[in-house]
Amino acid sequence: MRPMSSDHQPPDSVTPARTIAGVQLTYDDLLDGARAHFRAAIRRRRVLVIVALMVAAAFAFGTWVIPSGDPDPTTGIVSGVVVLAYLCGLAGLLYLVSVPRGVRKVWRQNKVLHETMEVSWEGGRYRVSGENVNSDMPWSYYLGWRETPTIVQLYYSPANYQILPKRHLDAAQQGDLRRTLAEAGVEEKRGPV
Repeated sequence: MRPMSSDHQPPDSVTPARTIAGVQLTYDDLLDGARAHFRAAIRRRRVLVIVALMVAAAFAFGTWVIPSGDPDPTTGIVSGVVVLAYLCGLAGLLYLVSVPRGVRKVWRQNKVLHETMEVSWEGGRYRVSGENVNSDMPWSYYLGWRETPTIVQLYYSPANYQILPKRHLDAAQQGDLRRTLAEAGVEEKRGPV
């Protein structure tokens, strides 16, 4: 038996295909991406500080301004809870109503999203091409990436991202994409990008 040459790799270490043809986005992919982006956006430090300041202001207003006479912390607590409940309700309303409405509008208007595309990641670049779309960017242009159960989001600015539906990737390709992103220094984001 001949020894294996150093440039030959055993069959179990074969790199999965890095070109995926027939990638098709759906409305649900867009909605999942928009909701993941929204969840991350409301966890931004600036947003949390503003919410905390609004609740503190409501507490102070309820404690020292509303009561006549001595300050009443109970009124302040109630005021703070009411403001917090209002803000949580507003965020829920945006998440459940406004985000899907905006996604429906984008889905209707942007015909490129309905096209079948080819996606590849080779040679330090991520490429998407279709009949009317062509994107070819080095990994260094990406600020971060996020994964949900159904999609991978690749952020090239804090508000703009590309979506790759995971249903088009097998487990080996998903793992290869994660490794490629890590090797390229593109950071996985749990919170805001």
